[in-house]
Amino acid sequence: QLENGWSKFDRQNDGFVDAFPTMDVIARFINDPKIEEQCNVKYEHIQQFGIWHCPVVAQRDIVAGEELFVSYGSRYWSEQEKLMVDETL
Repeated sequence: QLENGWSKFDRQNDGFVDAFPTMDVIARFINDPKIEEQCNVKYEHIQQFGIWHCPVVAQRDIVAGEELFVSYGSRYWSEQEKLMVDETL
């Protein structure tokens, strides 16, 4: 269960973070470029006092105004493909 009380699970029944209910977290606007070499930030996974945090960490110097890109991971995209198939049925 997330700190905000939301309980989210993917098809493998282990947790993932859904940024939808956290409109105040600007990291929710970081996109996946689908080209790994374009990623310039990553998420760290840190647990403090039983609460998980995912700070954004630069992988290189970031130029002012540059868009941030992070890899969502192959599992994210495979889940998206499954959801699209489910919607067409």
